[in-house]
Amino acid sequence: MTSLEHPNDAIINWIRSHKKLIYLTADLSIIILTLTSIHILRLTGWLTQNAWAAIFYISALTVVAKQLLRHRRSLLLAITFWVLLSIGCYTTLSWIWGGRFLAGWTSEQSLNFKELLSSTLTAVGGIGAVGYLVIKYREQASAERAEVHQNEGEADKKLTAAVQQLGSNSPQVRIAGVYALADVADTYEGPYHQRVVDILCGYLRTDRLLKDANGDTRYATNEDGSPNYSLPISADNPVESTILSVLASHLRSSTTAEAKHQSRGPWSICTLDIHGAHITEHVNFDYAQIGEIDAHGIQLTQGASFTQTKFTNRASFDNSTFTQIANFWKSKFENEVSFRGTTFKQVAFFAENSFKQEVDFSEASFTQEVNFRGTQFLRTTDFRHASFKEKTDFSAVSFTQTPRLFEAIFSRLITFEDATFMQTADFRNTTFKGRTIFINCTFQGKTKFTATTFHQDASFQNASFMLTTDFGGVSFIHSVNFSECTFKNAVEFTSSNFSGDAIFEDTTFMLDAEFTAASFANQPSFEKARFNFSLKGAHRIIFPEQVNLNNNSLPPGAEWSGSQI
Repeated sequence: MTSLEHPNDAIINWIRSHKKLIYLTADLSIIILTLTSIHILRLTGWLTQNAWAAIFYISALTVVAKQLLRHRRSLLLAITFWVLLSIGCYTTLSWIWGGRFLAGWTSEQSLNFKELLSSTLTAVGGIGAVGYLVIKYREQASAERAEVHQNEGEADKKLTAAVQQLGSNSPQVRIAGVYALADVADTYEGPYHQRVVDILCGYLRTDRLLKDANGDTRYATNEDGSPNYSLPISADNPVESTILSVLASHLRSSTTAEAKHQSRGPWSICTLDIHGAHITEHVNFDYAQIGEIDAHGIQLTQGASFTQTKFTNRASFDNSTFTQIANFWKSKFENEVSFRGTTFKQVAFFAENSFKQEVDFSEASFTQEVNFRGTQFLRTTDFRHASFKEKTDFSAVSFTQTPRLFEAIFSRLITFEDATFMQTADFRNTTFKGRTIFINCTFQGKTKFTATTFHQDASFQNASFMLTTDFGGVSFIHSVNFSECTFKNAVEFTSSNFSGDAIFEDTTFMLDAEFTAASFANQPSFEKARFNFSLKGAHRIIFPEQVNLNNNSLPPGAEWSGSQI
């Protein structure tokens, strides 16, 4: 076996080259099994002649079956096989009903000539009926194969003609070609669905942008007359919009009621390969169900709407550009999805989405507002090095596994209000340039904000931290609010810098709280804050020298509470 040969291929090749040995082994196995059964069942009424009859029948059936496998088109072998099989079924049923092995072939009473003749004619008629059925089946199968070949020939001719129309210089003829291709897929179905989809997607990938005299792409102009490089001019808008419309209509149910519930269309199992395409028309795949889609490097100069769309297989939008609004509201991603390095130049809606597998937004750029409100991330989520330049909404989001948000940049307001982090929340080296909200958040795993910078006000009011929390080396340039928070495990603010007000009012510290080498521009407020009494004097509640402490070694307003806070 070569290094590239699969083990299963080696087994199949060996079987094909040793057919005689395999057939001989099968025959011997049947005979041995039969003789063993006779020996075991000899006390239950089996007779020697019955045993030999069974051996003869099984051997004959095996020989005929082997020959039929070698010569599949032999009508005589087919009739013989089915006659033998019918005899076996008849014998088995008569054995069950009559209580004797050959109850259907022998009689305990002697028969007269008339009864013998009747039985003989019945048997001959049965054999003839089986042969007739085999012949009719062969005729029907042959007719169906001929019809299939004829249909395939017609389909291929129509497909070729439609492709020729799609290559015409006339937009009207190209549009007719699009509908002709869809008609071929609708009529002949099967593999023609994917073939037509491949042709239409291949057409979208071609360069159809308008060129100037030098062969350079022409662009729409801004108000000052300068070219707008985000809006190339297409010379094929009518055909492109027709293709997009045909694709959308075949990716959703034909009935309006079903279409709004993400019902499958005839092309929903197909793979869409539109990578690198320049789409200058509006894309509307609302309520569609899409199989696998490869849209990496795609340029969408108009709006793109995927409202309540279901992606059943992998979806790739890597390094794509959405020039206008990108709407994925209430979409469902059943498999992996990647927006790595994608640029969203206008508002992006991902609210109430469901990502059931890994999702990758690393190095993505959101130029305008982005909304992930109420979205469920059920697997690993990657936002590493992503940049959010306007308001970002992650409120009521659920991260079932670890979200990778470290080294991301949030330039404006960012809210995670009511969000839930089931595993580790990793915000290391993240930059929050705008106001930051983590109100009512639940951090059920470890929380890491190490070396993070908050340039504006930050609020963690009423947040719950279940496991260890690390704010070491964090810079709070403006005020930060941890009031009513609960730290159920150790929390660390080592070497953190609080340049504005630091509020820890009514906050509960159930275990260690370490502020070693932390810097406070103003005295922090710990009014009604509670610390675990069992840790008093254990050097596990640590404040820097600049923080004023009362007689209880706590900041003013704070108190020691019982071990069960």
